Amino acid sequence: MTRNHSVEGLGTTGRRTLMLTEKHPWSRGDMDRYGRSIRDGTEFDRELAADIRAWHFQLLDEVKEVLEAALSGQEIGYFSITKRVKTEISTRQKLQRQSMKLSQMQDFAGARVTLCGGLREQADALAAVVTAFEAAGARSVKVKEILDEPHSGYRAVHLHVTAEAGRAEVQLRTETQAQWANAYELLADLTGREVRYGENSMSGPVAGVVTWMQMTSDSTYEWEKSVRVWEEIQRESVVPVDPGLQVFGGVRAYREFIVKHRKALVELLSYAEDHFRKLKEAQR
Repeated sequence: MTRNHSVEGLGTTGRRTLMLTEKHPWSRGDMDRYGRSIRDGTEFDRELAADIRAWHFQLLDEVKEVLEAALSGQEIGYFSITKRVKTEISTRQKLQRQSMKLSQMQDFAGARVTLCGGLREQADALAAVVTAFEAAGARSVKVKEILDEPHSGYRAVHLHVTAEAGRAEVQLRTETQAQWANAYELLADLTGREVRYGENSMSGPVAGVVTWMQMTSDSTYEWEKSVRVWEEIQRESVVPVDPGLQVFGGVRAYREFIVKHRKALVELLSYAEDHFRKLKEAQR
């Protein structure tokens, strides 16, 4: 039987260029039925399921191209981009945890940008990316800053991109935010996933580690905010401003200190991530 939802040229290996303005070839009802089958563990048209997933992989290819073009023209230094379509296991967990339909799930297709820098680079990247997605034909780009009010220590800037081709979530993280999230994700595997949602009912040393991670997120963010204020002053001044930085050896030395301190924070969090990973492997 011929299926009118089949996506020509799609598959697990082949990809074709997909524009954000291109309408997906299935209905919202089709996607929601797929979501219910995932949530409830019931049978579903596997060909349609494969088409939906393949389309979203292609959507992320286009999302990545937009991101790369937008960020390459900015003075933000090195950046990396990863992308993924949620697995059915992860999708099931979210659909069971939250009252939503699959067609409403913003992060079914998601991309993550890690920036080698701080809050200033994050703000510059955000402005460039929003403009780029609007120019590429997105119907809407909504920004959600998870910075001053973090989720159990998690900080990032999320963009919810909605287009004819579908929905995608883009996460913009600084290097310290990204490394913290990687470590905390492994800690959640050890302690229970509920700590990711602010539920820490543990006691003793384990609770102390969770608290330490959250305090590390807060103290790092406060330092990054002070750095951003100083950088903005430097950016707007014709003559370099040295607000009492003689103890560091002047403006240039303070810039070097910022880079080294940020690197030290990343290394500390990387050590925590490695330690949590070893503990997780030992539990198997």
